[in-house]
Formats: sequence, C-alpha cells, structure tokens
Amino acid sequence: MKLHNILFIIIFFYNLTQGIIVYMKKFVLFLMVILFPNLVLAQNPTTSEFNTEKISKESIRRIFSTHHQGADFLIQSFLNNNLLNYSPQKDFFYLNKNKFLEPLYQKEYKKIYLLTYMKRIFDYLWNVPISEEYSYFTPRFIDYKQIEKSIKKEDTPLISSSAISFACTSYLIGAEYGWTSVDQTITRLKKICTFFHDLPQEGLHEGFIASVYNLETKKPAKSSHFSILDTANIVIGFMAVKQYLLDKKRSYNEKVYQYNALIATYSQKKFSQKKIRNLTLSVNRLTRLIDMINETTEMINTIYERVNWQSAIHQSFLIKGWNIKHEPIINTLTNKVSIYDSFDGSYLAYITAIGSKTFPISEKIWEKLQRKTEKLPIKNHQKDTLLGGYLPLSSHTYPLCYIDLRDYTYKDSIEYIPNNIHRKLKYTKLKFTDILGWQYFENASKAIGFNQQYVQKLANEFPEKYTTYAIYWGLSNSWSSETIYDTLHPLKKSFPKGSRVSPTATISTIIFNEDEVHKQLERVFNHQHFPENLPFEVLTDYGFVSSFTLSSPIGERESIAQRIDTLEKGAEFLSLENHFTGFVWKLISRDKNINISLKKLGFPIFLLAKTLNDFDKSRRLQKPNLISTILKEESSNLFKHAIQLEGMEYSDYYEIQISSTSDFRNFESYPPLELNKLGYAFLPDFLKAGSYHLRARAIQTKEPLQPNTSYTNAYSEDCKSLWSLPINIKILANPSEPSLSPEDVYLKDIVTTLENIDDKTFLLKKAQRYLTLMEKYNKILSDPDREKKYKNHPLIKENLSPLELLRKKHPKGLLKLEAYIETYRKLQNSSNESLLLEKPSFFQENSSIVYMKNLLEKLIDLNIEKKFITRAQHYILLLKKYSLILCTPSEKLSLFERTQKRLMEKNNHDPLSFLRKKFPKRLEALEQKAFYI
Repeated sequence: MKLHNILFIIIFFYNLTQGIIVYMKKFVLFLMVILFPNLVLAQNPTTSEFNTEKISKESIRRIFSTHHQGADFLIQSFLNNNLLNYSPQKDFFYLNKNKFLEPLYQKEYKKIYLLTYMKRIFDYLWNVPISEEYSYFTPRFIDYKQIEKSIKKEDTPLISSSAISFACTSYLIGAEYGWTSVDQTITRLKKICTFFHDLPQEGLHEGFIASVYNLETKKPAKSSHFSILDTANIVIGFMAVKQYLLDKKRSYNEKVYQYNALIATYSQKKFSQKKIRNLTLSVNRLTRLIDMINETTEMINTIYERVNWQSAIHQSFLIKGWNIKHEPIINTLTNKVSIYDSFDGSYLAYITAIGSKTFPISEKIWEKLQRKTEKLPIKNHQKDTLLGGYLPLSSHTYPLCYIDLRDYTYKDSIEYIPNNIHRKLKYTKLKFTDILGWQYFENASKAIGFNQQYVQKLANEFPEKYTTYAIYWGLSNSWSSETIYDTLHPLKKSFPKGSRVSPTATISTIIFNEDEVHKQLERVFNHQHFPENLPFEVLTDYGFVSSFTLSSPIGERESIAQRIDTLEKGAEFLSLENHFTGFVWKLISRDKNINISLKKLGFPIFLLAKTLNDFDKSRRLQKPNLISTILKEESSNLFKHAIQLEGMEYSDYYEIQISSTSDFRNFESYPPLELNKLGYAFLPDFLKAGSYHLRARAIQTKEPLQPNTSYTNAYSEDCKSLWSLPINIKILANPSEPSLSPEDVYLKDIVTTLENIDDKTFLLKKAQRYLTLMEKYNKILSDPDREKKYKNHPLIKENLSPLELLRKKHPKGLLKLEAYIETYRKLQNSSNESLLLEKPSFFQENSSIVYMKNLLEKLIDLNIEKKFITRAQHYILLLKKYSLILCTPSEKLSLFERTQKRLMEKNNHDPLSFLRKKFPKRLEALEQKAFYI
C-alpha cells in the first residue's frame, strides 16, 4: 500500500475519532443538564440568550422613527462613517465603541448606545427568574458577583408588587423591539395577572395588594404590609398592559377575518392542502392568543375594580396601608395612623383612586394635600419656588414613568381650541396644570436640578469629605450593601453616608435633562476620578449597580453595592423608552379611568389621535384627521350621504357638527355616534342643496350617553379630542341615482384614492372591475323576484352581502387593494407630520425630497388645482421609497424593489432622476405649474 494512502487512512480515522469525542462531550453535557441542572447551570447563571452588543435594524428604526431625515438614511450614514458595523450573515449591527467621542452624529450615536444599555436591563427583567417553578416572575433583587460572574438570590421566593408592575410594562416594550415574541409576552403576562387575580382572601385587604408576596404560600411576606402605593403601581402598570393587549386583539381579529376568507376560497377552488393547513394553524394560533387576551383583560379589570379606595380614607386622606394583621399602619413618632397628607410620590395613588369605576374617592382631597414650597437654588444659584425639593429622585420620577404630565404645544391657529381653554393659551404652549395651577412635570425638572446642585455645593464646601459629589450626582433611595438600604435625599439632617449616588436614579431622569445624564454616563464609562482600588465595575451585564461612592465607605457599606434592584431597573427602562418613543405615556393616555381622573383634577385633557408608534417630544396639539368625505365638487351626488371617520378605537363616541359656515357660529349636532365596522356615517336626508362644513371630535365618557340624544355639556366627566379640521362638502339638487350603501362607498373610496396615484393604473382597473361587480350584486338584491330568479345565487342561498361575496370570490385581489391603500395613507400621514418637524442644523436633508417639498409648497402657495398638489405629495412618498430602497440590502427587498435598485445603481440615478425617468411628462407639468406659470 502506498504511503499517501496510509496517511489518508490515518487522517480519516483521526478526524472521525475527534468528531466522536466532540459529540460524546455534548451528549454527556446534555445528560448533565437534564439530571443535574443546578450543578451545571450554576457555573454561569448569567449567560443570556441575547447578545447585548447586537442591534437590530427594527430597533434603530424605532428610536429614530420621528427623525426628520428617516431612520434608514441615518443607518446608511452610520455605516459610511464607521459608527456601526454590519453582520450580513446574522442581519445585526454592532456599535463601534471607539467612535463614542466623535463629533459627527454624536447625539444619535449616544442614543444607540442607550439602546444597548436598555437591552442589558431587559436581559435581567426577562431572563433572570426567581426560581425554576416560578420562571415568569423576576426576583425583588439579585446580588451580582462580578468576580465569579454569578448571581445570588434570596432563599425564599419573594416578589415586590411594584417591581412586577414595572417589569410587566417592560415586557411590552421588549416585544415591540423584537427582543422577545409577542406570544411569549402574552403568555407570561397572563400568568402574572392570574397570580394577582387568584390571591386568597387572606392575601388581600379590601382588594388592596401587599407590597411583598411569598410565592410558595401566595400570602404577604412577614415584613410586608397591604400598601396603597404598591396597589396603585400594580393598577397603573396593568392598565398599560390592558391597552397594549387590546391593540393587539384588534389586529389579530382583522387577520383572523382575512385568513378565514382565504381558507373558504381555497377550499372551494381546491388549492394546495398545505396552504389551507398553514392558514388554519395561523387562525388557531391567533384565536388562542385572542382568548388569552380576553381572559387577561378581564382579570385586570377585576383587580382594579375590587380595590375599595374609599375604605382607605382616614381624616380625609389616604392611609399608607395595613399590616398583615389588617390593622392600619401607625406612625411611631406621632402614634397616629400614617397617612399621605402631603405632596410626594403618592400622588399616583390619588390619581388612580379618583379614576376608579367602582369605589372612586372625591377629587376635593387633591386640593387638601399639603404642598410645602421653598425658595431653593435651581440653576446658577438663582432661587426658584420648588415643591418637594427634599424628596429623593425616585419620588419625582416613578409616577412620571407612567403618566404624561408635560405641557402641550401647538403650531396651528388656535381657532379650533374650545372656548374654555382659549383664554389660558399664551404663545405656543398650553400649560398642563391642575386646578391649583401646578405644573408637576416642570416642578420635577426643577427638583432634579436642585438635587444635582445640592451635591455640587457640598463638594465645593467640603471637597475632601465629599469627593464623589465633585462630578457625580443622583440622591435617591438605594442599596449600599446586601443588608443596608439608604434613603438619601437633599436637605436631610443626618446626611450623608459616604457621599453615595445612585446611577440608576440618574438614568431615570433622562426625560428631564438628557444632556446632564449623557455627561454623567461618559464620566462613568471613562472612570473619571475613580480610585484604583475599586474592587468592581459600576456597569454590569444587567446595567448599573444600585449605588457607589468614590470615598471611603462608612460602616458596613460597600464602595460599590453589587445589588441589582428590579424596581430601579424597571424605572430606568420605562424612562428610557419614554425618552425614545413615549410608548408608555401613549398607552396610559388611552386609558379612560386615568384620563377622567386627570380631567376631574383640572388638567386640560385632549385625546390625541395618534398611533402607538407615534411620538412627539413636545406633545404637539394638532387638528386631528378624524373626518373625511368622499364627495368632491365635480362628483355626482351618489355620495352625498357618506362621510368617513378615521377611528380612535379607544374612544366611546363621536360628535359631528354640520354648519353652513366655516367658523361654525351656527351649527347642528349629530346624536352621539359609535363608529361602525366600515367607518362610515351618513348625513341626514333633510339637508338641502348647497355647501356645508363638517367637523368631528372623539369622546371618552365615564357614563354611557343615551342613544338618539344630542350631546350636551351635562356630562362633565368626559375627555375629548380637538375638533377636526372642517371639511367642505357640496350637496347637489335633484339626485339622479339613489344613495350608495356603506359597502359601495367603501369600494368607491378605494377607487377615488387610486385615481390620484399615477403609477398604479393596474390596481385602479381591478378596483373599477370590483365596483362593477358590486353594482351587479346590488341589482340582484334590489330585484323584487330575487328569491325565485336567483335562488341558487350565493347572495340569496348563503345570505351574503355584496362585499362578503366579492371578498369570497376575489380574496387575494381585494386584500391587496386594501393593504396598498392602508400603506399609502399611512405614508401620506407620516409625510404630512414630518413637514412640521424642525430640522437640526447639522443635518442636510436628502436633496431630492427637499426639491419636491419646495415644489409642493410653491403649488400650495399658488393655489394650483388639487390634483397637482396630490400628485406632488405622492411623488414625495415615492422619493422616500426610492431612498429607502437604495439604503436597504438587496436580500431584504422584494423582487420588484431589487429590480428598481439595480436600475438606479446601474444608471447612477438618485431618487429624483429615477422619478423623472418614470414620469417625465407629469413631473415636467408639475414644474411648469410651480415655476413657470
């Protein structure tokens, strides 16, 4: 046998042996995990299934969703400037940390870095269970041993009610970022709600929840009490969960309807059984999720409604709670019942109690709360009136993690603001004040400024004693060791203990002073003034530790407390998300109970007609697009009865006014109207020929309005959106044809929209064909002898409506039309809103889009025909689409989009030149109208 053959055999058997050894090791490890999980997993319990350095494109798009230049343009810029690295195999981005101090895009870069920090917190809240049996609960805290890379939990499985509330809201955010699936999130939330819903009678007091529970016994822990504030935290956290689940339920119901229509069609036409089976599985999955959502929301309602807030009133105020023997908590200094009689973080409990549906307390209590004010230095040693300057940071930030108390701003004219608000307006801001005139968001911002200045003053006066305070700040309740919990705040008599600061509390203030938080973060990352003998890092795999000090610790306190507290992590997480997208604020702003409570307290409440993904840092008041009409001046009178309402699904009723003048000095009101399935309402038949103006607003009310009655101001406990922008319609005399049904109007609306879109003529033809079929079906239904002539027709035999039959016969085509129209309208709305955003000076907008926007503004100024303005708006959307295609990797594009990208790159087209190639004559006509008329 030749030598090379012998060598080949030896190498072959060597590789085979090595492969067998590797697989044997994996098999042995697999058996060890099954037989001795605690022994194996204890070696590295902090290992997460997520890599905190990974950043998905969806996450970046989410935090820059309102950026005037667009998230995809920023991503491309980050890649070009080496701020981000891209892994095409895993479709993830990685942050280049060496570029942290680069001046270019520094603000945006820091925002992405904060996103990676959020991911660390979510890894803790989602992946660190209290025990194997209760894997869906997060512990109260853990001690993170950085040297061993291990974690230590409490021996007894104890949970903090407030911490679980923050964690539940964090799970919603994680699902939106794609860090966990929505299915897993809904499943976990149901289990958590079930625990609190099914608590035994001894585990509750008048519906109030204890601050700490033992999961094994489902009873309050010995050191806990039935807490008013913890109950309020659970209630408002579950309100956010409820609004999120209801939003998901609506989208799931729509999908189930569409999938069932497809299954019925495929079954008749004998399509592939695999398609039918996959659709059936999807329907079953969505139906299961809908059932879980229904059960969870019912449990949330029960948890809130069973709380007897009235039983907690003592001497006209809420008490702090009861001990586990169901006796009121006594203040040891005064030997009296402890009550919340002064302004602090407990105002969240008053808001939830006043908004209760079953046991509301009087809003008059709010005015009786003691509000001790002081003249304190806020900035540059200038004194200002401050409420609660002595409070720790957590007392100011925790309630504002949920409730949006920012001022409103507006850009449009104020003529559409209700008269009772009109007098309060000054310039472009509507102050969000209560009945006493307090702006609590502004006050919290001042208190945080004083918190920072107070420690800096100490450092200036006693530099050797308070070395930490020279550059670090953040006085709040925090752990200083495994056994010591310090309550640090300004103006404390026995202050301070080791000049400690809480980095988690500092992060929670980012919604108030972003720049100062970023400066402190840079100092921590760069270890500024850190002594060399510090044993651990302040930043762990799960975010910042509870507290640290750079001076010698006092007593049993540690220089760096290695404790990770769930409540602190949850507050950080929610504050960061509100800073990015305002998602939590948006959820709570939809809740009727909270809105009505704030309304009772004198706050100016307006329902904002925006989706959960929209966020405006200024909380801008805009004229909502609640109403539109199908009728145009040149149209026939077929549509004179039909108007379309853009639904705000969290509203109860809609009020519509009709006037012959645009100023609505004289008008007639509709009865309160509930939005029907198709979103259409019909004008009364008594309207004569002529020009009319319509406007609408949405209403949330605590008491149901009586049907067939006009809306009056007799209902004081309600919240409304602003009046929509008035829309002019024209009613023609002597109608030649009867009014259309809502289904006809629905399809005609699609046709009308497609007529204004230049490059979708094939869709227009399809929609026109469907409209012809609808007319045919209507003729069949209008035939008096239809039962005899068309007894075997599906309309008669299966008792279908024309639209249901059309959907049954042409499911794919109709779904495609609806999906395109929905996408087009969303893009159009986002385009209109983006025009109002201010442009930072360091950004240059895409020249193609700027050119088209200037052209559009010129057309509007010249009062050119509406069809040319509509065309220019559509071209802006197309330019955005082409820009997005150029920035997106080819593997992520559809076949048609890949072809477009290839054509643009091959011929060196920018978006505008590519648009000119597709529509040369139409674009030239627009330019002539704008510049050469």
